[in-house]
Amino acid sequence: SIKGNLKGWQENIAEYAQGNSRLIMAITTPLAAPFLTPLQVDGHIFNLYGNSSIGKSSALAATCSVTGFEMNNFLNTNNSMESVLVSHNDGCVVIDEMGLAHPDRMGNFVYMVVTGKTKGRANQKGDRLDTACFKNNGLASAETTLEGKMGENGNKATAGQEVRFVDIPADAGCGFGIFENTHG
Repeated sequence: SIKGNLKGWQENIAEYAQGNSRLIMAITTPLAAPFLTPLQVDGHIFNLYGNSSIGKSSALAATCSVTGFEMNNFLNTNNSMESVLVSHNDGCVVIDEMGLAHPDRMGNFVYMVVTGKTKGRANQKGDRLDTACFKNNGLASAETTLEGKMGENGNKATAGQEVRFVDIPADAGCGFGIFENTHG
């Protein structure tokens, strides 16, 4: 959806992204998404992780300002997330608060994003239904990494999951949370 105008976005969001690597990533992640299919590249989710109240959700809001999509959260079943991923095909999905996710479902969710296909299902007669396909980039937030979330139930993230669900420290290390430059 469209809200506001380009000038307002440039003055209120893009201007503050200058010199702030996490905000630049948040803005450019959805811009790369339409190129996944033509380049035959798998989707990825970038997970900004770190302590509470350091700006992770603000970075996700900046992503939403580019896409016009609403922010989702991890308090969904994988079936529900299939619908979200399909509706954001060739776009960017934004998912807040990985802490809400069930640790046993995270591994399957990551592989679903990577393979770009919904779960196989059958109709009442047992005939296979078509699976929906999609390609997404995504930005997520959490107070922990994928490995930490999956480890809550003794699971271990695989290398294939970790290269596609990329954990990035949200704290830029400058004393301002996600920000390196507060622009005064």
